[in-house]
Amino acid sequence: MFSEFSEIFNKIRFSYDGLDYPLNQTEKLIIQDLIIRNIETHAEDKNQIVLYPTALPLILFVISVLPLFLLKRDMDTNTFDINKALKINDKIKYNGCLGEYSGIYEFKFNGTKEKKIKIRFKDIDISISLRDAWKINKYDGDAKEINNYKPKPSKQKRTKKFLSELFDIDQNEIPIIYQSDILVVMNKRDVIEIYTKLTINNMPLNTIFPAAYFSSFDNFERIGCDDLQREPRVLFCSNLNVAEEIINMRNSVKALLIHGLNKTAGNISSLDNIMSNKSIGSIAIIEDLHKYNIENITNLVNLNFKLQTYSVDLLRNIDESIVTGKINNTINYFARSKESIRIFAQSQQHKINIIDESAELIKSIYQLLNRVKKNNSKNVHQEKYIIKVYRLLMQMRLLPVTLSYLSENDFPNEFNGAIKYLQELRIFMYSFVDSDIFETTGEIINLLEKVQDMYFQYHPKESVVLNKYREFKNNDVIVCSNKTHQLILKHKLKGVYPYGMAKVLTLNELLKSDKLYDKVIFTGLYGEKLERAFLKPGIREYRTICYEEEAKFLDYFIKKRSDFFVKQSEMIGIVDEVAAVRDNDIEFEDSIYTYRTDDIINAIKDFAITENSYNNENKIYEAFPVELEDDYIAFLTDGFRCRIFDYNKKTIKKKKVKDLEIGDEIIFSKDSKEDIFEKVIDTLKEASQDIKEKSELVKVWRQALIRYSNENNLSLEELHRKLMETGCTRGFETVKWWMNSNDCICPDDQVLYNILELTNDQDLKENILDVIRSGKLIRALHVKIGKILASRIAHSLTAEEINEDPLFDQIQEDLSKHAHAVIVKKIHLHSVSIPASQVNRLIDRENY
Repeated sequence: MFSEFSEIFNKIRFSYDGLDYPLNQTEKLIIQDLIIRNIETHAEDKNQIVLYPTALPLILFVISVLPLFLLKRDMDTNTFDINKALKINDKIKYNGCLGEYSGIYEFKFNGTKEKKIKIRFKDIDISISLRDAWKINKYDGDAKEINNYKPKPSKQKRTKKFLSELFDIDQNEIPIIYQSDILVVMNKRDVIEIYTKLTINNMPLNTIFPAAYFSSFDNFERIGCDDLQREPRVLFCSNLNVAEEIINMRNSVKALLIHGLNKTAGNISSLDNIMSNKSIGSIAIIEDLHKYNIENITNLVNLNFKLQTYSVDLLRNIDESIVTGKINNTINYFARSKESIRIFAQSQQHKINIIDESAELIKSIYQLLNRVKKNNSKNVHQEKYIIKVYRLLMQMRLLPVTLSYLSENDFPNEFNGAIKYLQELRIFMYSFVDSDIFETTGEIINLLEKVQDMYFQYHPKESVVLNKYREFKNNDVIVCSNKTHQLILKHKLKGVYPYGMAKVLTLNELLKSDKLYDKVIFTGLYGEKLERAFLKPGIREYRTICYEEEAKFLDYFIKKRSDFFVKQSEMIGIVDEVAAVRDNDIEFEDSIYTYRTDDIINAIKDFAITENSYNNENKIYEAFPVELEDDYIAFLTDGFRCRIFDYNKKTIKKKKVKDLEIGDEIIFSKDSKEDIFEKVIDTLKEASQDIKEKSELVKVWRQALIRYSNENNLSLEELHRKLMETGCTRGFETVKWWMNSNDCICPDDQVLYNILELTNDQDLKENILDVIRSGKLIRALHVKIGKILASRIAHSLTAEEINEDPLFDQIQEDLSKHAHAVIVKKIHLHSVSIPASQVNRLIDRENY
């Protein structure tokens, strides 16, 4: 099989958008391995997780080649039977004409017998030799009526010739119907924008194997042009639920490819069901190396998936051509991908070690803080103390500017009031902790005061950043931990070097970027996530400014990841083998450098306390933490209506938090403090005076209810009871929502009259009919926005055409930029107390 693979592969030439893309040796090995695992269905380790620097080009190559080898296997096993492939009256295309298959009959001519295929057309029945069966294609289009027989030049000659030359066989040996399909779970946008531009030996892929994108098992649209309207053989869909339906309905699916580990999150049961389907030869999940997720990989390994990682050392050892062959055209997607791998194979990592007295003090603080964290007498004051010290240490390590600079420019500063706040917390802790822990908390405060004095006029990392920045060129970048640090650092650099060339990115922005960089400087260790950046292709040189303690933790995280890969991987090229570095004095704790949900919760609480935000305008709410992809989190209250995007139906529906499921896609405003629908309506108000007036009118009923409740000093329970006495049938939770949420539009007519009867509000009385009419208009507008917004989101993901109401023509750009869709990764069952300003909004972990 290996020799046959190489022989066939040597005949294949890939091109993308007119530019040839020669596969490197590693890519050939991966594709060969996946094909063999699929064809040799008895293999126990047939299901694979492949981590590769550039996953998208790799999976597209697999999609291009795997169907060819499945076809070759089907031909070699001689299992093809035309009577099984076609049923009587199946519509087929022959010589460009649409007819019906009538079966195989035995004909006698001059005393000899010959079996022939009979085809019925509208005006004539014809019989053809079995030798010409390759000219037949099963029709899968929408036409209901067959044609007259008017032969046209075959549109399959080129395809048949390609397959004949590739497999070195006669065209008559090529089956008329392909028996094996492959199914691919990936975003439609990638398929539309990239797959359709790929060719093999100048043959567009869809001319060899017709492809289609399925929104459900019985609904698909063709990819590219197929004049013959053949049945799709390369099937695409967006998620594993649809994939499971397709596989259950089509036993012709022999291989499943999945682009991205995130596609499996929350869908393990569907994956397990697919694995039990005996028709599936193999499953391969292909992901970018730097997007590896230990939790997801562990879950898949438990399902008997095998992990294969391909990183720097392996590429250096195998792919000499990558290092020497350079493609300069980085506009072309595949050329940029190849260049990023070339850079990746040459990439270097360096630490810029900072030796300073303050670094030793920070090290001592970490030692003492670990001791406090291990104390068993945990209490709320101790938790607040730990998270505050943690945030102070983060600022000192990661923000390379002096405290005086922050004060002079009115930038946020964790040290403002921090010592006094920690001293107060320490007093509260006195009754809960042992005397030695109490003394330790005092030592930490003393050390923090010393560091604060040192950092007021001097930061040991500042001069390093400025000197490196002075040497930067246009393709270099400085990376900081969060948006606040980014703003401060940009301000500092611009003030010192107004014409500097470097960009300043957050770590998240760097990880999501597809640009190529020569030099990247990190201002410190941002947690375990920093180590992912070292696996991202397209960066020539990494430099991390480290205190001694940060350098040890960085080595520790790299070693931890390397150990995991070694333990789980079958083929491995480890990036930066490092020794386990441990000090006798220090216990390495992942949590002190890793963002956890508990830390985020405490950070938000702490932020509210230190900024004195516990007031009437910022009450405390019970909310459920919901972890989302791309390092987002949201704290959602019980009454919050989540807007869920249904990809398949292209609609937006509402769900309560308790009804959320892993894999749901929640729509937030990119502002994150505002409701996305209200954000869009605000935009519409600017475009339409009528909408603006009606939006104000629709608030009158709620203002009347709030005034009445405040004037009579009513609790929510009392207000609900009084409304019920007027005949209002709404429940307590609804009334509570009315009073606490700006998201409610307007109840129905009868309820409005119940509110008027209770409040006798003059403003509502005078405008009751206008309020009713305005409420109906705004409700209808919300429905329309839902459809338009769903259409815009679908367009951004699928590249589909959109048809919108003329009302939205002038703000189409605004609609697309307001929405942020994120996928639910984990739902916490227990609520936590969170300041009102932080609930029901999208929170980026990196900002805390």
